[in-house]
Amino acid sequence: MTQTKNKWIRQDEDEHASNDYGFGGVYHMTHLIRDRLKFEEIEQIMSEITQATEGAEGIDYLQVFKKDGQKIYVIDNVSKTDLKNGRFKGSDEPYHYHTIMFSSEY
Repeated sequence: MTQTKNKWIRQDEDEHASNDYGFGGVYHMTHLIRDRLKFEEIEQIMSEITQATEGAEGIDYLQVFKKDGQKIYVIDNVSKTDLKNGRFKGSDEPYHYHTIMFSSEY
């Protein structure tokens, strides 16, 4: 778990995590995230996910961040295996994305 004062804290992955996701697609956010978080907070969350994927085989499709009793989910929709096996090619690439949302929106 990443320890950062007054910032969103990335939670440890579940022991049953798939670890087959690289968060390499386009980011999307819900309206609530856009309206309630500062740009710097969103940037911090995305930066931590990027750092977690660097040099790793992969991370779980669901990344959880907590702050002040709130939870944020960042969800990747395409695994590295699917990308490697050619599931997404050409016109399918726009469908490789990650969504950032409050847990209450899930």
